[in-house]
Amino acid sequence: MIHFRLNLFLAIAAIAGCSACAAWQFTKGGYAPALLWLIGAFCAVLWLLHTVRIPVNALSSFLSSLEARDTTLRMPPSDDPQLTRMAGDMNRIAATYGRATHDLEVRKLYYDRILRVITHEIRNSIAPVIALSTEFADHPDRYGSSDTAEVMTMIRDQSRDIKRFLDSYYELTHLPRPEKAPVDVGELLLRVRRLAASHAKQMGFDPGEIALRATAGLAFEADSPLLERALTNLIRNAIEAVASAPDPKIAVTATRSGGYVVFRVADNGPGLPEVVAANLFQPFLTTKEGGSGIGLCISAQIARLHGGDIIHEPSASGTVFALSVKA
Repeated sequence: MIHFRLNLFLAIAAIAGCSACAAWQFTKGGYAPALLWLIGAFCAVLWLLHTVRIPVNALSSFLSSLEARDTTLRMPPSDDPQLTRMAGDMNRIAATYGRATHDLEVRKLYYDRILRVITHEIRNSIAPVIALSTEFADHPDRYGSSDTAEVMTMIRDQSRDIKRFLDSYYELTHLPRPEKAPVDVGELLLRVRRLAASHAKQMGFDPGEIALRATAGLAFEADSPLLERALTNLIRNAIEAVASAPDPKIAVTATRSGGYVVFRVADNGPGLPEVVAANLFQPFLTTKEGGSGIGLCISAQIARLHGGDIIHEPSASGTVFALSVKA
């Protein structure tokens, strides 16, 4: 597209000039020259239509692709600065629309998966309660006092399991917004180690052996209680991972990287199987007996509330999690 605005101006000028000359020839009685000028004006109109058609067709194709949810089409730049700016703006709109569509699909898949897990867990837990209560209500004469106590105990235990599961889901979906305040990273790590101490002792691991290392003077603004919770979850997982290791080691480091503070929790445990690593942050997925399966998911939510994220980093031995927060 060669200088759209120049072509547009020249075409309009040609139409006006040819029309004026044709009218002037008509007034003089020169019908043949007037006809030639009209032909020139008609050609100028065709030139104008061709000049306008190119960006209109490009815009029409672009909008049609968006309507069809095809966000891969991009408007090409031209040698006209104004059209190039317009193409850039439209391409940014397409990219934003593509990201929004992708995020919507990801969230739909996420919530569909959550709904399936919740439905599965509640159905499995409620089924024996319904069966026992129905049997007891229909045939009360079959049960003595000891049987009654046993049935009530089973119903109570199943009800507690259902409540525990629903409490976990409530906790996952009702994290508070961060209330940020200055945080000294060195002091934060010491508090986190103290919070994990009781769990470490239960697992037979000396909490003093959790090595802490932070960049000197490292500080930033964050919600300290939320961040302590996220890091404690990671350290508790590391403690459980090294429980059977012959020479258990856990290291927690904190460094600044770009505009982020990155916390790494590394252990020398057996590592994670591929099938587990692929679904680490799926809520309610756990390999631990009695585990809720929301610890890592909550840690990831807290990191995202702070403008960061959490990832499982490849490691030759053991497991490494990196939690980043915007500084």
